[in-house]
Amino acid sequence: MVTGTHEQQALKQELYNKIKECETEIANYKNKIDEINNLIIHTCVIQYGDHEFEREVESSIYGESYFICKNCGYER
Repeated sequence: MVTGTHEQQALKQELYNKIKECETEIANYKNKIDEINNLIIHTCVIQYGDHEFEREVESSIYGESYFICKNCGYER
């Protein structure tokens, strides 16, 4: 680990703390997005009775297939 003067070390620690705060804030935003997605998925089931899945195939030579709800985009 590189060490410097007391002032440099204090500045580094302050920057590390800011990084940690930003990481926590980003994690909170991701959790809120997940909550909204879950609400959308739940609302789709309530509104339509169930998801209406359509089969999608990736456009490549060995494209995998998956199912997506045509109303809300939920992937199964």
